[in-house]
Amino acid sequence: MDPNNPKYCSEDGILFDKTKATIVRYPSGKTQSAYSIPNSVSQIANAAFYRSINLDTITIPNGVETIGRNAFKGCTKLLSIDLPNSILSVDEQAFMNCDSLTTINISDNLESIGFGAFRDCVNLTSITIPNSVTNIGEYNQEIKGKTNVEIIP
Repeated sequence: MDPNNPKYCSEDGILFDKTKATIVRYPSGKTQSAYSIPNSVSQIANAAFYRSINLDTITIPNGVETIGRNAFKGCTKLLSIDLPNSILSVDEQAFMNCDSLTTINISDNLESIGFGAFRDCVNLTSITIPNSVTNIGEYNQEIKGKTNVEIIP
């Protein structure tokens, strides 16, 4: 990335907006198994980690407020995810096809979960939905047929 680019910057091959407030794209071909999102990030863009098949651990710092559409879709080795208190919304299909995902810890501040956010997470066994969630887009449709998912209101 050209350091004079007015809109974007790159760090270790990972694309951010110029201020590093948004992670735009984590290269799906990176071979590392763990990644910690920088503390400067407040938004995970649409498809930012799409098909990053080598990641099994992603640390999301407090300060991230939104997870975009398809943000982690197809991260097939991702094991669990902790959503910090700062996250207010998880957009459509954000974790779709995360085959190895077993646990999602949702903070008490989350307000909105988009349609299909956890669709086809075949090994997901527990989701705790806090009372702060006021919008769950077609949530019952996305877990239909999954007998191993426990929803704790």
